[in-house]
Amino acid sequence: ETLAILIELFIERATQWSEVIHTISCLDVLRSFAIAASLSAGSMARPVIFPESKNTDQNQETKGPILKIQGLWHPFAVAAD
Repeated sequence: ETLAILIELFIERATQWSEVIHTISCLDVLRSFAIAASLSAGSMARPVIFPESKNTDQNQETKGPILKIQGLWHPFAVAAD
């Protein structure tokens, strides 16, 4: 009976619990990024995402946001060397 009551209370607040779970997941990822950055042997930078391209070309691949990455490396690949 107690378990049924707990399940009912949980279901009543499913939306709120979903938001809590999402927030904790985001914090976990950000914490992991911070730890990886602090322990890395190289410099870290945030990616720059440019606004939508104003290209008049009909090719769909050239439209939309663009992510340009220079000097990309993976911290765990470097640590393995």
